[in-house]
Amino acid sequence: MWRVRWSEGFRLSVYDYLGKKNWGNVKRFLKELEKSLNTDPEMIIRLKRNPVVFEYRWVRRRRGLIILVHVRRMYYRGTEYRMYYVIYEDIERIWFVGFEPRTNSTYKKKTLC
Repeated sequence: MWRVRWSEGFRLSVYDYLGKKNWGNVKRFLKELEKSLNTDPEMIIRLKRNPVVFEYRWVRRRRGLIILVHVRRMYYRGTEYRMYYVIYEDIERIWFVGFEPRTNSTYKKKTLC
């Protein structure tokens, strides 16, 4: 059974950009995502299709394992905000780790050659 979780940093980022009043809306969105994951088997496939934005190394302390983690992005409120998440298939968890507004500076500049 899939679970959607979020880090403390994610929650604080939502507070910074949207205010504490809107945390309930984001939380509701994440709970709806969890419900969709558990009722629609294709939903996890759609989440895996989202682009990998960056990778980082995560160390599992008890076993001393170093795991390479893919951080993916999805949009919230159309394309106004970006939410970053990690999929852990072995334990059926999705962790949201980042939240930021999408601005013109986040676009990659394309040059014509």
